[in-house]
Amino acid sequence: MSAAGGGGRDGGGKSLEPGVLLVNPPVTRRDRYGDFPSEGSCLPPLGIAGLAAAVRLKGHPVAVLDCPALGLGEDEGLRRVLESRSRYVGFSATTMSIASAASLARRVSGADERRVVLCGGTHMNAAPDRTMRRFPFVDYGFVGEAEESLALFLEAAPGRRPGAEGVDRVDGLLFRDGDRVLATGLKPGLKDMDSLPFPAWDLLPRLPDHYRPAPNSYRRLPCGSIVTSRGCPEKCAFCDTSVAGVRIRGFSPGYMIEMIRELQARYGIREIIFHDDVFTLYRKRCVEFCERVISEGLRFTFSCISRVDRVDPELLRLLAEAGCWQIAYGIESGSERILDFLKKGTTLGQVRQSLSWTRQAGIRTRGYVMLGVPTETAETIEKTIDFIRTIDLDDFHCSYFTPMPGTAMAREARRFGEYDDDWARMSGWFPLYVPWGLTARDLARAHRRMFRRFYFRPRVVLRYAANCIRPRAFARQAAAGAKLLRYSFGR
Repeated sequence: MSAAGGGGRDGGGKSLEPGVLLVNPPVTRRDRYGDFPSEGSCLPPLGIAGLAAAVRLKGHPVAVLDCPALGLGEDEGLRRVLESRSRYVGFSATTMSIASAASLARRVSGADERRVVLCGGTHMNAAPDRTMRRFPFVDYGFVGEAEESLALFLEAAPGRRPGAEGVDRVDGLLFRDGDRVLATGLKPGLKDMDSLPFPAWDLLPRLPDHYRPAPNSYRRLPCGSIVTSRGCPEKCAFCDTSVAGVRIRGFSPGYMIEMIRELQARYGIREIIFHDDVFTLYRKRCVEFCERVISEGLRFTFSCISRVDRVDPELLRLLAEAGCWQIAYGIESGSERILDFLKKGTTLGQVRQSLSWTRQAGIRTRGYVMLGVPTETAETIEKTIDFIRTIDLDDFHCSYFTPMPGTAMAREARRFGEYDDDWARMSGWFPLYVPWGLTARDLARAHRRMFRRFYFRPRVVLRYAANCIRPRAFARQAAAGAKLLRYSFGR
């Protein structure tokens, strides 16, 4: 690759400007949701929106191209990128979307040698060296929290080859020196989250028109999503903490409320999904937030994610009063042995108790479990199926266990089973990992059986039928139910 020319023109005769186009790569709903593409969600890329806001605050031109929200395939995505005037094209990718990002990045790099290709996101953080070596057309990689480092990078304005252009002062940067991949030091995570601007929602496609959660994940539209904290001190072996670390940090309750007011005023948002890893982890902040929502008369509903050891009856009653209608819990397995192996730090007794408390508070419960964990057996699978049928769950989802890059499980996976390390299929919808003693077919059958035995029980069917009575809910509930029926009883 040659260095970018300073005064060149592209095929359309336009000079490039020293700004950045941030791209959410094209990924189809079938890629993300397997057999349930129409029941999947399309949510705003909050990481990209946050980066865009931080870069804009520093005075750099920035634009966003959200290919999934706009329904763009790779060819149309390429056309939009090349039509832009940004010299820097930055891709943010998960492990599942990194192949799509790389394919588009390769074509961008080949089509216009002046474009400088950047890549960040959770996958780059989890496997930085492997990613840079596998995709040589990525000029720079970003790891860690990039709000400050991306702005500093744009100030240095390097070309495709770093040379002596000052990139060594940019923390969290990967670049090439011949066949070597070099990395600058990581800066500690941001301490004052309130110093960040609100996400640049205005640079995304219009929120109410292009984004919608999965059918059972919301009650009212328009629905927005927010991440209000970073870091997690828990030690689950299947999670990667390479981006935000283990130290919990979050927006203040006042900041959170102003953000929600902004979403309500500008976009008419009536419901919020909090996508924090554990919304209730910082209990004092959670309590203060709920109390302010109640005292200030904010009118919105919301859902969140928690751990069963991070709730109590008092907190749950307060969450319900503030507008919380659903909490999703990571249950993972119905086997105590499997929970211990995963270093989950919770027990089945805690699961039962917390779900009961949640139901008593009037909050709907959703549970997440995994199938095919290392050391899983036919017996532990049956324990999980029996367990989810006997606890206070309104809704559940089962994913195939996938040893994600950067996790402790990825390093140990092949000791306990066969592992197809196919980044493009790491959505949780495909049995890429098969423990010794089981087959992929065993897991696929168990996956269908788990859905069938949970959902097709009289009380669950009646509950969903009651939800369908609401006119606005009928179409989505009926369609989701029909698809679930076909999947659960298929072969």
